[in-house]
Amino acid sequence: MFISVLFGYLVTRHLATMAAYARRLEFGGRAESLELDRVKSAPSKQDELDGLVAAINEMQDNLRQTHLELQKSHDELEDRVIERTKELTHRKKNGRLAFTFLDRDVRGRSRNDVCDQYSSNSVSKAAV
Repeated sequence: MFISVLFGYLVTRHLATMAAYARRLEFGGRAESLELDRVKSAPSKQDELDGLVAAINEMQDNLRQTHLELQKSHDELEDRVIERTKELTHRKKNGRLAFTFLDRDVRGRSRNDVCDQYSSNSVSKAAV
């Protein structure tokens, strides 16, 4: 019985604290670092619980950092989509959208050469 109580005091209550902390973890959350209610061990005398607490805190930091990087990538992609949409809208208004797609199929010639060729063909056909 004494060993069970001692084990509960030394280990089980800390495992319950870690489990509750892990349940509250959020991908981009600003959670406090996990700390157990016990005397801090000297760095040279840390035990398995200290190692586990350090690993959980590192995991929370990694989650937070990954979330920030993902949010930054999302924002950059959103900006690129907005810019590309503006560009395509402008090209469409200027009648140059078809040439944008044509560029991908034409090899070895500059965009201006292709545009000039098709623009002059259109003018020639319209004149006929």
